[in-house]
Amino acid sequence: MLGVTRAGLLLRSLPVWVAWALMLAAWTVVVLVVLILTGWWDRQRRITSRVFQFSAQLGVWLNPYWTVTYSGTYPTRADHPFVAVSNHESLADPIALGPLPWTMKWLSKESNFRIPFIGWMLWLAGNVKVRRGDPESRAAAFVRLRRSLDAGMSVIILPEGTRSKTGDMLPFHNGAFRLALEAGVPVLPIVIRGARDALVPRTAYFRRAHIQVEVLDMVPVDGLDMSDLETLRDGVRDLLISRRAWRSRRPADSRRTTSGSSGTASLHRPRKPRTLVAMNRELRTASSVASATAMNRPVIDGMPAPGRAAGPRSVENAIA
Repeated sequence: MLGVTRAGLLLRSLPVWVAWALMLAAWTVVVLVVLILTGWWDRQRRITSRVFQFSAQLGVWLNPYWTVTYSGTYPTRADHPFVAVSNHESLADPIALGPLPWTMKWLSKESNFRIPFIGWMLWLAGNVKVRRGDPESRAAAFVRLRRSLDAGMSVIILPEGTRSKTGDMLPFHNGAFRLALEAGVPVLPIVIRGARDALVPRTAYFRRAHIQVEVLDMVPVDGLDMSDLETLRDGVRDLLISRRAWRSRRPADSRRTTSGSSGTASLHRPRKPRTLVAMNRELRTASSVASATAMNRPVIDGMPAPGRAAGPRSVENAIA
């Protein structure tokens, strides 16, 4: 039975991998041509980076087993630069994050740059590599990321450093938050849900998955210094844990999509950045709402209250 299952998974996954390989081979040529045409004046390789990120959108379109939807408040041009951080669930994460409608420099482990086509495009787009366990490599990567921020280019880092084997979010490394504090730029938290189900663990077999990407409010660092690093790091991690655990229905501001496609969230009017105090208040409220939901109590004005059982509608409205 196990053999039949594996054979079925292989037959289902192989055509997608073949389509991806052909697409990546062709798109590597496109990225190279774009770099040749624009690299002499686009020193930050913004255009090349944007074209490279579009390969992730192509990857979603070519995979009929994944549905990716996006929700939240997208940053405006005035919000750049920032340090985006996201949880890390599986190898599907970069593919889900790539179609986000802004350009970023990615921090990626050195071994990814040796992968045919993907690694070559990472290099052509000017992304930053880091060697695990090498302090000198981390320092050099930090310098390059800081230069990108100083030039107005946002960056993205997955602060867990690697995927969790248990599904629980791993402790965050300090680098992303130290970078934000030193550069004086805000942190943009992004939540990924469902990517862990997209691939069979330790295999290349695809499974049907609905991946949700939620862009949260900016967390500014105004008035903070290095003594606040742990507070900032742990506050953002707790926020991501809270939002990832909230298994509501599809967000109202994202489009329901068919398999092998992605939906783009409706652009909202930008909200004021969240302060650490407001962020902690939101975490306490989310915790109270989660407890109330477990006890079938209603939620009124964002806080639990005694009385009749709350329906999913009122709880969702409280979180929104």
